[in-house]
Amino acid sequence: MSSSGINFSGLATGLDTKAIIQALMAVERRPITALEQKKKSLQGERNLFGTLETKLRELETKANALKTASSFLEYKTALDKEEFLSATASTAASAGSYDIEVVDLAKGQVSTTLGKSDKDATTYGTGTFAIQFAEGAPLTITIGSADQTLEGIARAINSQGQGKVTAQVLDTGAGTNRYQLVVNSKDTGAKSAFTFLPDTVSPGLDGLLTELNANKTTTASDAHIKVNGISVYRASNSIGDAIAGVTLNLKGKNTAGQTTKLTVSTDTSAVATKVKEFVDAYNAVVDFAKEQNVLGEDNKPKSALFGDSTLATIRSQLRGIAGSTFDTGDQAFAMLAQVGVKSDRDGKLTFEQAKFEEAVGKSERAVRALFTDTTSGISVRIASTIKTLTDAVDGVIKARRDGYDRLIQSADRQIAQGERRLESYEKYLTNKFAAMENLVSRLNAQGGGLSALNR
Repeated sequence: MSSSGINFSGLATGLDTKAIIQALMAVERRPITALEQKKKSLQGERNLFGTLETKLRELETKANALKTASSFLEYKTALDKEEFLSATASTAASAGSYDIEVVDLAKGQVSTTLGKSDKDATTYGTGTFAIQFAEGAPLTITIGSADQTLEGIARAINSQGQGKVTAQVLDTGAGTNRYQLVVNSKDTGAKSAFTFLPDTVSPGLDGLLTELNANKTTTASDAHIKVNGISVYRASNSIGDAIAGVTLNLKGKNTAGQTTKLTVSTDTSAVATKVKEFVDAYNAVVDFAKEQNVLGEDNKPKSALFGDSTLATIRSQLRGIAGSTFDTGDQAFAMLAQVGVKSDRDGKLTFEQAKFEEAVGKSERAVRALFTDTTSGISVRIASTIKTLTDAVDGVIKARRDGYDRLIQSADRQIAQGERRLESYEKYLTNKFAAMENLVSRLNAQGGGLSALNR
C-alpha cells in the first residue's frame, strides 16, 4: 500500500483498475467531506440560534401576560351562602364587598293550550298567524295542509320561529285530554313576552291561538336584584354590568330582606402563577446560555457557541433589567428581590411565592407598577428588549442566522463544484485505465504471435 492509501493488487495477473480508481477518488473527495462536515456544524450552530429565539419569544409571551395593569391582577369572589347566586370576577373588577338580594328571577313566557285527546288529529285547519313580541318585529307562521295536527303546528312553529320561540306537544298523562301544545320564548325578560295574532286562519286554528293567548303558565319578566339596597333590573339571570368586572348568575330568590354577602378580593395565588411562569421562561434562557459555555471531560467546549458574544450580550441585557431598580412610588417594593424574585450568582431567578403574596397585600399598587409601568416596568422592558433582539428585519438573531445561511450556501456551492470536478476526474481515470488495458491487451496479443513464430 502506498503512502496515499491507494492499494495496488493483482500485479502478476493484471491491475485491479476499479479499486485503484475508487482509492484515487477517495483521496480527491477528502476536501468535499471536510466541507460537508463544516456545513453540518454550521447548520447545528444555526439551529441553536433558532432554539434561543424560541425561548426568547416564550419569555416575551410571559412578559406580555404581565405587562398591562388591567391583566396583571386577578380577582376572586366569595359568597357567604351559595344557594341564591354564584359570582365570577374578571381583571376589570375591584376589591370590595356587596350585599345582594335576589328579589325575582328573569323568566320567559310559557303559553299552553287546553288538553286535547289526540295529538295527531287533523282538526285545526290551515292559515297564517303572527307571533308579536313586546319588543322587536313579529314572526309570521304559516300552517299548511301537512301541519293541521298539534304535532304539525309545533313543527311549523319550530321551523319558522327563527329560534325565538320553541314549541312541543306535552303528554301530561292526565285523563282523556292528555295532550297540550306548549310554546316557550327562548329569551327571558319582559321584552320576550309574546301574543298570537291570527291573520287568515281556519276556525280550529283560531280557537287554538285563543287558548294560547289565554293560558300563560309563566309570564315573561325581568330579573330584579338589590345591590347594597339599590334595585337593579335585567332581562337575564346572568348579570355582568351591575358590579364592575363581576358577573352574577342568579339561581334562586332570597326571602324578603335576606341578602347574600359577596366579597371581591385580589387573587394573589393566580397572580403568583403568572409571575412564576415568567420566572421559569426567564430561567430557560439563562440555562440555555449557560449550557453553551460548558467544557467536556477533555477540557474542550461541548457547544459550538462556547464563548459566543451574542449569547453573552443577551444574557447581560436580561440580567441588567432583572437587577434594576424601578420607580414604583414605594422604595420598599422597587426591586424584584423585594417582592420575592431573587437572582443567584448564575443570573437565574428564584421565586418565593409567600413573599410575593405578602408584598401584594402590603402594596398592591407598587407591585403592579413594578411589573406593568408603561415606561419602565420590568415586563415592558423585557418584552421590548426581546422584540428588538428577535426583530424579523434587523434583529441580532436574524443577523446571526443570515450569517450562517451565507456560510452554508457558500459551502453548498463549493461542494457542488467539487462534485462536478470529481465526476470529470472519475471519467478521466476510467478512460485512462481503459486505454491502458487496450494497449496491454494488444501488446499481449503481439507477444503471443511472436512466441508462436519462434516455435
